Amino acid sequence: MQAYQGVSSDLSNRIRAFPRILAPSQPVPPADPTPQERRVFDVASRNYVTLMIEYYGEVMGRSQNLSKFYGQAQSRLASLSTSGVEPDAVKLVSLREETMGQQSDLFIEIGSLADLARTALVGRQDSNSLDELLTGVFDGAIAAAYAGFARGGEKDAEIGGIFGALRGANDVMSKGHAENDALADKVALAAAVATQLQRDIVECQTEHSRLATSLEAKYPDLDWSMMVPGL
Repeated sequence: MQAYQGVSSDLSNRIRAFPRILAPSQPVPPADPTPQERRVFDVASRNYVTLMIEYYGEVMGRSQNLSKFYGQAQSRLASLSTSGVEPDAVKLVSLREETMGQQSDLFIEIGSLADLARTALVGRQDSNSLDELLTGVFDGAIAAAYAGFARGGEKDAEIGGIFGALRGANDVMSKGHAENDALADKVALAAAVATQLQRDIVECQTEHSRLATSLEAKYPDLDWSMMVPGL
């Protein structure tokens, strides 16, 4: 179990070594603006589009890194020796290996979605409500990665952010408000991956807690503080 926890800990450290990505603040149009205020707002709006294009590019790059990290961690788990290991522990590692693969897949889709969003924004040069929806998706995905996709306390809000944002974006875009079919399809695919991941995370963490209780009962003289739930 030390090797298992070591893989998760190393993954967490690699993810958190990156600085947070912050979406730019959208300018608010003034009420009954003067000509000068209108000019200032127009300049701020053009700058906002430029910053959003850069933001999408940063999300795309970060998603590629996160997908790679999860994939590498999955490979490390797959290479662990199970000789003489408790069957319940083997099951837990297998479940965690599966969720790491799904997390890698999720960030492949998130990165592709950011690329499509950037291309669309470059083409129209005008931000709209779709950008606000997608910002929620991207911010939620990265926050969930920083939280380790773990449940409990404040982390529930962070892991819920990505799933809720994806479902919300999927609902809106599936009703015909999508800017193009490619974006709508990518959001739907990412939402499907996230939904399955959410189910499997619950199963994995339930198994994690059950195993921790079982090991503490079988071997009460050993230190099981390493068995802290987290993904």
